[in-house]
Amino acid sequence: MKLFSFLYKFRYEISSVLILLIIFLLFLLLLKNPYSDENIISDFLPLPDAIHYVTPARSLALGFGLNLYYEGRSASAAVPPLYSLYLAPYYLINNDARTYYFANVVLSLLSAVLFYLLLSKLKLNPILKVLSFFAFCTNIALYWYPSAAMAENLFLFLYLLSVWLLISEVNKRNIIVAGLVVICLYATKYVEIIVSGILAASYFLKISLSIKNKKKLITSLFIFILSITVPLLFFDLIEYYTKGSHIWPLSDIFRFFNFGVTGSSQLSLPLVGYMDIANIDFNLYQYLAGILGGELTTAGQGLIIASPIIGMLGLIGLFLNPFNKEYRLITSYFLLTFMSTLIFCLFFYIVEGRYIFFVIPVLILSFAIFVDRLWIFFQGKDKLYLIYLTAVIIAGFILFSQVPPVVNELTGKNNLIKGDSNRLVIKTLNSSFKGLTNSKKVVIISVIPPYLFDYYEKPNYKLLPLSQRQVFMGIADAAWGTDDYSDLINLYRKYLNSGYSLYVSAFKTDPNFVYSFDLMKINYYFRLDKVADGCDGKCNLYKVSLK
Repeated sequence: MKLFSFLYKFRYEISSVLILLIIFLLFLLLLKNPYSDENIISDFLPLPDAIHYVTPARSLALGFGLNLYYEGRSASAAVPPLYSLYLAPYYLINNDARTYYFANVVLSLLSAVLFYLLLSKLKLNPILKVLSFFAFCTNIALYWYPSAAMAENLFLFLYLLSVWLLISEVNKRNIIVAGLVVICLYATKYVEIIVSGILAASYFLKISLSIKNKKKLITSLFIFILSITVPLLFFDLIEYYTKGSHIWPLSDIFRFFNFGVTGSSQLSLPLVGYMDIANIDFNLYQYLAGILGGELTTAGQGLIIASPIIGMLGLIGLFLNPFNKEYRLITSYFLLTFMSTLIFCLFFYIVEGRYIFFVIPVLILSFAIFVDRLWIFFQGKDKLYLIYLTAVIIAGFILFSQVPPVVNELTGKNNLIKGDSNRLVIKTLNSSFKGLTNSKKVVIISVIPPYLFDYYEKPNYKLLPLSQRQVFMGIADAAWGTDDYSDLINLYRKYLNSGYSLYVSAFKTDPNFVYSFDLMKINYYFRLDKVADGCDGKCNLYKVSLK
């Protein structure tokens, strides 16, 4: 009991030291070399999403505009502009495409600091604050996700900022920032327009409840509406000048909800037919498993986004915490944003943890508030030992679930660093044709998008697509150049008859990929002779000749 008394007496000092140690641990977890070939940073996964963010940012830094620019040709990106705009200044410093990692590290550290500020504003037991901060900073998604060039890194920070605004005092500065954050959430991820709307309604309600003077209330609400309208106008102008369309119809968002209809997008995936009622059962099982501590498919990798104890108690708290008057506004905000996003994901055609990335802090904070209420109840019943007992049990569960992946990451044993070797294949191709004097007459047929080749040493050969089903075929003229891509076999024959040397890369053409049929088709119409191999078959290269 003396030990308990000592810990309780110095709980604030001990928690401050532990918080600093956790921040240092997060820094170590983020300490990677983005220019190494030994991690997924150089593979730019998941594709093609990363290209839609990175290429416009590099293009803007080079003065070619916020678009998919390659060899003097450009096309519109299929994503909102804010994340690319955030990345652009980093590319002014170093235009290597992998520089995005440093931008993401800054976002992760800012998110960690903001999460700590949130905890400090909440009246929680110091033990819970330390456990919650440790759970957040050692969450594999937080330190792994910066390796992916995805807007969720920015969205997480903005979401935490929105929570901070909802628990902070209402003043002119915060009102303006809140309006700006409403639009920034939407300008970061189109599909998060519902979260933007919930934040707008929540902060509108906060202003209405916080300000009693009628004149000051009307002024504050006017400022809030204006702080939403002006950024929205700027967002619309950026969309118009980069994509040629306004955001007002929100047609791309509403087309998501054309249930049972099929179609395809120009740039990558179908915009029509994304949603289907038949997906609910499977998706619900997958997302609940992920929330409760199981593995969830995220950006092409299987990630555990929550400790089981936090997932279970956090989910309970998510529904019960809104009954707590002290934290009713933010806990209702948690519940509404969580439920609206989950409902969208249940209908979506794939399971993708990226769309519920912000649920990580939601679960942790819901867990902390819920357990703190329980501890207050125990303390009122003069059962202090129950607080320490549950604290030990919770800490044990968190350590058991989150320490092993942290150790694996620090020792380089984490299997999640293995990608699809896009970088290795491109590097091999570039070295194979580097010494050719007639390289302008060399054509490589590959499923790897031309934009990805442009991220490394400029290829001295021309690129052609392998399949009608690969990404960017909707903008083939911008990606590969002016040709007739309606019949790829005839296109290859045309180049061969014009004196070009054609080679086809076997990357992603094994039986596990749909592109295997396209390679079989080429083999049927042409003669294929292996001229290079390696990378466990991924770097196999075949010379294409007329039969």
